[in-house]
Amino acid sequence: MENQDQTKKQFVADVRSAFGELKNEISERNKYIDERDKLIYDDYLEKMIDIPVGHDHTPVNWLRRTVEIHKNMFMNRGFQVISTYDSQDASQFEGEEQERIKIENRKEKQFAETRKNFFDAIINDNGGWDFWGTLAENASAVGDAVIKAWYDEKKKTYVLSQVEAVENVWALWSQDNFRAVDAVAFIHQVSKLTAIRDYGAPQDVATSPLGGPLEVMGASNYPLQPSGQPMVTIFEVAGMIRGWKSEKGKLVKCKIGDENEINATIIGDTLTKLIDEEKKLPKYYILPNKRVRRRPWGVSDVSSPAVNINLTYIETLSDWRTVGSKVNFPKYKAYNFGEDT
Repeated sequence: MENQDQTKKQFVADVRSAFGELKNEISERNKYIDERDKLIYDDYLEKMIDIPVGHDHTPVNWLRRTVEIHKNMFMNRGFQVISTYDSQDASQFEGEEQERIKIENRKEKQFAETRKNFFDAIINDNGGWDFWGTLAENASAVGDAVIKAWYDEKKKTYVLSQVEAVENVWALWSQDNFRAVDAVAFIHQVSKLTAIRDYGAPQDVATSPLGGPLEVMGASNYPLQPSGQPMVTIFEVAGMIRGWKSEKGKLVKCKIGDENEINATIIGDTLTKLIDEEKKLPKYYILPNKRVRRRPWGVSDVSSPAVNINLTYIETLSDWRTVGSKVNFPKYKAYNFGEDT
């Protein structure tokens, strides 16, 4: 038991170390996402406007409309799942061989219809086209959409869940074209109270500063974070971790190249859950809005030129509305005039 506890601690340390190497990449990506999020859904665009005092101030945010248009154009009619099969020409044969081929063709057709019905059921069970429309809008806004998929044994359904907070998704890339991954992690923070109450964490659970999920409270080498509040980091790792595999629910060290896929949940610095049964393993799918050559993450439809065009539109509109109200159609206010004057 003691050896297994030490093995788990070593595994957790290796996981944190592996994903810790991605800090610069994730920091740059999250800065990009944060800027787009503020431009589209917050008042960041309004704060960027250069309008003289006294001029008309009517901010018009076309950026939000941009992502709505992308969503409507991309998913307005949904999509159709097609399942195909290869049939053989039975007319070239005779007798029993011809009948056998006809039976095989009917089986293949039935399998194809069953596959299509299966995927249609998955779509309907997970919100229909609205689910995919929301994914399209999220990807258009911040550059990527992420799906977590798994089979729910209790409900006997295949679940698709959108990971709305793309900022919390980390990927260990397996190739330098950034198109395949060894492992994906969903890393987020909760308060210590929440970790103990909802996740069953111990009273002495390890904490990290808010905004620094891979750091340690009290360390002197982590960068300044927005808050010093102690938080508990929740890891969910899916995929292969270099030098580790799982055999019948137990972690063991292995030679590089002998790893198998696992799903592990880590709360603070403690491994709390491990899945290695293939059919129970959840999958993460990263869907870029626009692929860019040899770049790890997608690009938003809200480009820098689009932002500048929107700013120019607002500032020009301000000039013309000011001219209209103060020069072309001036209004005057008179004082000390009553109804009888």
